[in-house]
Amino acid sequence: TVALTSKLYRSKVQSIIERCIVVDDDLVQPLLCTCALKSDLTLAKVTPEDLAYVIFTSGSTGDPKGIMIEHRAFSSCALKFGSALGINSDTRALQFGSHAFGACLLEIMTTLIHGGCVCIPSDDDRMSNVPAFVNRANVNWMMATPSYMGTFQPDDVPGLKTLVLVGEQMSPSVNAIWAPRVQVLDGYGQSESSSICFVGKISSSGADPNNIGHSVGAHSWIIDPSDPNRLVPIGAIGELV
Repeated sequence: TVALTSKLYRSKVQSIIERCIVVDDDLVQPLLCTCALKSDLTLAKVTPEDLAYVIFTSGSTGDPKGIMIEHRAFSSCALKFGSALGINSDTRALQFGSHAFGACLLEIMTTLIHGGCVCIPSDDDRMSNVPAFVNRANVNWMMATPSYMGTFQPDDVPGLKTLVLVGEQMSPSVNAIWAPRVQVLDGYGQSESSSICFVGKISSSGADPNNIGHSVGAHSWIIDPSDPNRLVPIGAIGELV
């Protein structure tokens, strides 16, 4: 058995598995210099209908369910909501979300699709030193919950240009702190919609925290829960489809 680990967790992993390989710059850089792309490599044939990934979510039921997303679904969504979220070839995105959630696919794949750079912190930086990593890696785009963004100030990350708030209802107090300094966007969606399907532009500190914005790359309706073919009046409570 062989374990791949970082310098930070080498001693812990070695107490469980004797043979460990530390993946760091000393290991990777020589490989990059010596490895040449083979001309006889055959790329896998992938169609738009092929499965891209399966992500598990409990949703409102509490029971785990696997959401299957095809290549055509994610790529078409990423092309639309990527630009709406301010992602482009100049983007240096923080990869902050857990790999167990769809947010990480947005941070990684959507950024790469639009030609940007993904900045991946170490576990230590991710847990206790995000502002320092943001500055060190010149991160200019990040996505996080409003409650997390309430733990530090815009002055701590002066290079940040775009902030996408997800996962919770927007906080007026957090918005008042960040909106005057960076572009603040509100992202809303579900695993079934490739994580994001609504984007709201927050242009002032007085924005309505209940406004999730407009649908992106999709059409949306508010329907009668008892009759999915019936739209409810403007302002009425219903289900979003």
